[in-house]
Parts: sequence; C-alpha cells; structure tokens
Amino acid sequence: MPGDNIMSRKVLLGDTTLRDGEQAPGICFSDEEKVKIAQALTCAGVARIDVGVPVAGSYETQVFSLVRKACPNARLSAWGRAVPRDVYASMACAPNDLRICTPTSAGQIFNKLHTSETGMLARLLPCIQIAVTKGFHVSVGLEDASRARPEFLVHIAQEAARAGASSVQLADTVGMLTPSLAENLIALVHREGGLPVSFHGHNDFGMALACACGAVRGGAYLVEGTLLGIGERAGNIDLRRFAELMGPRVVDIDFEALRDAERIVRRAAEIPWTKGIATSVA
Repeated sequence: MPGDNIMSRKVLLGDTTLRDGEQAPGICFSDEEKVKIAQALTCAGVARIDVGVPVAGSYETQVFSLVRKACPNARLSAWGRAVPRDVYASMACAPNDLRICTPTSAGQIFNKLHTSETGMLARLLPCIQIAVTKGFHVSVGLEDASRARPEFLVHIAQEAARAGASSVQLADTVGMLTPSLAENLIALVHREGGLPVSFHGHNDFGMALACACGAVRGGAYLVEGTLLGIGERAGNIDLRRFAELMGPRVVDIDFEALRDAERIVRRAAEIPWTKGIATSVA
C-alpha cells in the first residue's frame, strides 16, 4: 500500500524560490540576493534549485550564470514551456535538469494551447527528444495535474519515458488537492507511468503542506517548495516546515542554512508570508 514505507526512504527537497517564489506580489530579488539564496540552499543540502526561465531574456540567463559560478556543485534547473524556442534557451544555460512544462488539464490545454490532449503531446514529445539528444536530463512538468484525467497523466508519463525523459513532476497548480487525493494520484502515476514522480503544490486552500505529505506517502521522490512558502496567489509548500514535519529520517537538510536563506527572503520584502515570522528566522 502507498505510504507503508514512508519512514524507510529518503525524500529530496527541490526549491523554486527564485522562479515561482518571485511571482509573489511585491517580491523582486536582486542578482546578489538570488546568488546568496542559492548559496544558502546549496549549503542546506537542497537537491535541486529552480533558477529561472532562460527564454525570458538576457537577465534570466545572466542570473543563471552567476548562480552557476557561485554554486558549482549545486544541481540547477531551468524551466521552459514545451516549445523548441524555450528548450534551446534552457539548453544554452547548461542546466543539470531541463524542465519542460505543459498544461495537462483539458481546460488549460484548450485555453492556453488551443489544442487537444493529442495536440499537446505532439508539441511535448519532440521537445523532450531535442533535449535528450543533446544529453540533457529532462524532467517533464505536468501543470494543473490535479484537474487532469488521471489516466491521461499516466499516458503522458509513459510517452515521456519513451521519448527519454528522466522524471515527471505533478503540479497542483490551483491548490485544490487533499492529502489523500495527492497520495493516490502520485501513487498511480508512479506505479503505471514508468518514471520517478515529484510534487509541486500551491496553497490556495491551505493544504499545500498536508498534500506534500500525502505525495510522499504516494511515492514522490522529491517535493518542491519555496522559502517561507512564498509564491503566486496563496503561495507554495513551505520548504523548511515540510522538512521539519518529515524529520531527519526522511529529509537530509541543514536547518540552520535553510534559515539563513529564509532571512534573505524576509529582508527582501515585507509581504504577508514574511510578516509575523518567528524571531528564529529574523
């Protein structure tokens, strides 16, 4: 059963403060702040750092270069859509993980891509092949997975595996999952999809942390969050609180280094997530 061995295996932490976290209203990190945050995350032992969106322009690629120089041993991720232009821009930054992301719910596929499920796959799979052919480790981001057909998520994972992808990430884009739903969805895609599965959750209904725990019970090998839970709308999974909840038997992390990174974020902006934070991270 999912969750039976939750305490017998390690779970990795991924951080997206520099990308998704910066989408919170009122936050705009300087280059120096981004480098310091990445350094602290690296010292903390975070397994994957989402640096940004290279196709957005020269500023993003410059930040990626600065972070790479400051954190040569970190595993850095570049985010892009399932279009060749994004893939080539990401590859130019030489990331450790190349993230190719696509809507997966019928509503988002129709409204964002103006196509069908079949048409979405026709866009996604060649992009995976472009990156894999060049030797990149590809993780496919399944956006709005919580509102997609579960069997379609399995099909995407199977096709992505055939195209050469190394993993998939299920995103609860609108924060609508419950812990049991997260557990079951992760377990299904993990069991039948043929690829390792990670989880990215939003906090619209205050369930991001609980759903992250459910995702671990379902077999997620990595949970992605942000420092202090910052992010668009109601924010993301709070990385440190998730790590504390899981405990050292499940998550290997240096909590003091993680608090160092939180202090940088807290100084960068006064927003709802950073107001009233305990003095231990001040």
